[in-house]
Amino acid sequence: VSQMFGELVGAACASAYQALGEPDRINLVEFGPGRGTLMADLLRVAALRPAFVKAANLHLIETSPHLRKKQRETLAKAPLQPTFLGTFLDVPDGPLIGVANEFFDALPIHQFVKTEQGWCERVIGINNAGELAFGAGTARIPKSDLPPGLAGSPLGTIIETQPAANAIAEQLGARLARYGGAVLIIDYGYLRTAPGDT
Repeated sequence: VSQMFGELVGAACASAYQALGEPDRINLVEFGPGRGTLMADLLRVAALRPAFVKAANLHLIETSPHLRKKQRETLAKAPLQPTFLGTFLDVPDGPLIGVANEFFDALPIHQFVKTEQGWCERVIGINNAGELAFGAGTARIPKSDLPPGLAGSPLGTIIETQPAANAIAEQLGARLARYGGAVLIIDYGYLRTAPGDT
C-alpha cells in the first residue's frame, strides 16, 4: 500500500460524491482506519473538490484508544477533523461515502468442524498432556444454515462463518438503501464459501 493507493481511493470518493449529485451534507466514513494514513492520503485528493470537503463530516469507526491517538496525530493537518465512533450504527443519518480497507477480513470468525454428532463449533482447550489443542464444542450449526454443497463433507472438515461481518454488511446495505451513498470495500476472500481453515 502506498500514498498513490490512498490518493486513488480519494479520487473514487470524490467521484462518488459527484455521482450522488453533490449533496450539501455527507458522512465520510472509514471502517478500521489503522494509523489514519489511508484517510490522510484520501483527503489530500478529496481537497481538490472544495465542495466535497465542505459537505463532508468525517467519521472514523475505531474502538482502540491507542489507534485513535495515532489517527489524530496523522490527521492533525488534514482538511477535515474526525469524529470517532465505536460502531457503524453511531454514524448520523444521511447519505454516506464509506471506505473499508481490509476491515471485514479482520473481524472475528466462528469455525465449525464436522463430527459424528454433526457440525460442532471448533474450540481450543487443554488436552491430557496439558497442552493447548483444538476440540469440538457443544454449539452446533443446523443443516439448514450450512452453505450449499457441504452436507456430504467428510469428518474433520472445517468451515468458517462470520456473523459480525455479515451483520455490518447488512447494516451497510440497509443504510445505503435508506439514505443513499457509496461504499468502497477493499478486501479479499472467496467467491463461494469453501471448506478449510484460514
